[in-house]
Amino acid sequence: MDRNDDDEYAEPDGVEPDGVDPEWNPFSTPRSLDDGPGWDDGSPHAGGVSRMPKRLIVVITIVTLIVAVVSIGLVITESNMSVHRHQLASACETAVTEMGQARERLDGQVAERFRTIDLQALSKRQKHEYESLRKVAKPVSIDCDASQRNSRLEENTRKATRATRRYERQSKQVAAFARKADRLAKTHADREDTDRLARDIDEARSLLDRTEGMELVVPYLRTRLSDTLARAEQTPAGSADTESIMSTLEDLMNQVRENAGLGEDNGQ
Repeated sequence: MDRNDDDEYAEPDGVEPDGVDPEWNPFSTPRSLDDGPGWDDGSPHAGGVSRMPKRLIVVITIVTLIVAVVSIGLVITESNMSVHRHQLASACETAVTEMGQARERLDGQVAERFRTIDLQALSKRQKHEYESLRKVAKPVSIDCDASQRNSRLEENTRKATRATRRYERQSKQVAAFARKADRLAKTHADREDTDRLARDIDEARSLLDRTEGMELVVPYLRTRLSDTLARAEQTPAGSADTESIMSTLEDLMNQVRENAGLGEDNGQ
């Protein structure tokens, strides 16, 4: 075999005699014929790998950061809005509770203070006021569900607060009216007692005059009646003893009539 034959079977330059290229990597991606120039020619597609410009990488990084910050801000904002809505719902529920308590107090006050009012002592205008104050408005239905809009929750809170103030204002009016009615009732009672005492005094005087010189079954009854009459004549209007003196005077007059044989009608 001549030298030319040996050259035909000689290994290419850079290739080991065993036929393995030292730069060959079985896991690398083979280059196609369209990959362009070689690995290190400096072109954008050198080595078949697409290289992104640095400016574009910076822009994408900045945009990514902005999106992340905005997303976090939106999450925080939504969380704050949710907390605020629940605070509004809690305030609404508190206002509704206070409204219910104010109505219960008013209802109890009306039942207690108006129970003993003497309607006979009231004028026509006062009776109208009495009928108006004794009516307690029905409970207001207010929804405080946190799923509602903030504006609706705020409006419902104001509505409950207004109702509470109305109940409290009516409670004060009921208390004031009851005090005034008590004074009127006392004045009315004092006037009735004064009139009643005056009638009893007149009847006792008349009865003593008519029974003068009569022989009574119980002789000292006229004396007791005369003494009681003297006390009654000295009793001032509105005295705490008025009721007791009137009762004693009326009882003695009945006994004198009975002992004298005088009927109830004859004593007039």
